[in-house]
Amino acid sequence: MKERLQGVLAGVLIGVVGVGSIAYAASETKMIEVLYDNVKVYKDNVLCELKDTNGSVIEPFIYNGTTYMPVRGTANLADMQVTWDGNTKSVYLWDELVPDGTYLMEVCPPYETSSNYEAYLQSEGKSFTMSGTKYSNGFKLCDCEDYALFNLNSRYS
Repeated sequence: MKERLQGVLAGVLIGVVGVGSIAYAASETKMIEVLYDNVKVYKDNVLCELKDTNGSVIEPFIYNGTTYMPVRGTANLADMQVTWDGNTKSVYLWDELVPDGTYLMEVCPPYETSSNYEAYLQSEGKSFTMSGTKYSNGFKLCDCEDYALFNLNSRYS
């Protein structure tokens, strides 16, 4: 019994070390040689500087024959908004800020809904009444099991 327990513990230990090694290898740091060669960036034939969130100039570089430019600086030149999600290590880009008074359903409809989901948009001439008040923008879930999934991308508060 004691030998069997030792074998099980040894197997678990090997498994933990093996999984930890795989996870470590997936996020390794790698040194690369890049070429900073005074790469110039133009927008509509106007020389531009790429800047980080603090306003510091960031220079593009060349690695293995490909030119790399910082996402935030490049997106700002294209008048795009940028959000970084450190938890998922994801960059979100979008074209414009949503103006005040814009309804979520107009700019970010759900990407998945249940069968009893109903959308109401004033632009489509639809409305609904709830507790005696008429609403012309919104959505209704008709059952406790209904759902609507929205991908907000940190764009709304």
